[in-house]
Amino acid sequence: MYQLIKRLKYNFFYLPGLVFFLGACRTTKYVPDDQYLLRHTEIEVDDTDEGKKLHSYIKQEPNKRIVGVPFHIWLYNWKNPKKEKGFRNWVSSNGQAPEITDTVAARRTLLQLEKYYFNRGYFNVEANYKIECKGRKSKVTYIVKRGPAYEVRNIEYTLNSPELDSIMNAETADSYLKSGIRYRVEKLDQERSRLTTIFQNNGFYDFTKEYIYFEVDSNIPGPYVDLLMGIENK
Repeated sequence: MYQLIKRLKYNFFYLPGLVFFLGACRTTKYVPDDQYLLRHTEIEVDDTDEGKKLHSYIKQEPNKRIVGVPFHIWLYNWKNPKKEKGFRNWVSSNGQAPEITDTVAARRTLLQLEKYYFNRGYFNVEANYKIECKGRKSKVTYIVKRGPAYEVRNIEYTLNSPELDSIMNAETADSYLKSGIRYRVEKLDQERSRLTTIFQNNGFYDFTKEYIYFEVDSNIPGPYVDLLMGIENK
């Protein structure tokens, strides 16, 4: 019993000391002098709040925090660089190295954001980023200017098969593609899947959606596109 009480007293005094030591660690302890710890990221899309839903496209995010505390960095910083093993290094292995602000990751994020909006009909989208530094920490803000959203003006079909053409014309009411809708790549994919199912249900069992292709023409006045849907020769 005495040994148990002694052990409990030891842990009681040891844990607050550990917490204090971790809390005293600078989050930038292992950040090189000429670099910055990524502290915050943000996406601004024109004058909307749409950027809030796009964080999954950011290629580099700040370190995890627990109720605002950089606990994982604290754990990492507790390592003993003079030793390969030991309790401190075991604790450190459960932490997270500081996220150093990476401009390559920032540029990859820009490409993802531009692709996201281009596939949704914003053909003139432009994205850029700015890095604001305070002390040894940074905030990266991604700025997206979407431009006008393009709409579908005309839709033409070239199926090269009277049978497929007849089947498709009988099912146009449920088409995902109609004049006046905003151009979206997902709508093209949905139409491919819809027609593939229809053709297969009408006896073309080996038909796959890869046979269907689209040509998009945006070289017309205004924010409009003309679509041409065709079927590859099988």
